[in-house]
Amino acid sequence: MKDAIYFYKEDGENNIVLVSSYNEGDVRGVIFKPPVILERIINDFPKAKDNLYVLIDGVVFKLKT
Repeated sequence: MKDAIYFYKEDGENNIVLVSSYNEGDVRGVIFKPPVILERIINDFPKAKDNLYVLIDGVVFKLKT
């Protein structure tokens, strides 16, 4: 199991909103979260709108919100 860290950026800081674990072969499920999960993150953290990222194995991906 590995961790994926979801965060948004503000004032040069990375603000963590969610940490989830995934199996090594299931990276697609980490990057392509169901829309309801993304909506919940945006509702709880409005600054993450169009500003949401995920860190996987040292690589940062910007998510489409």
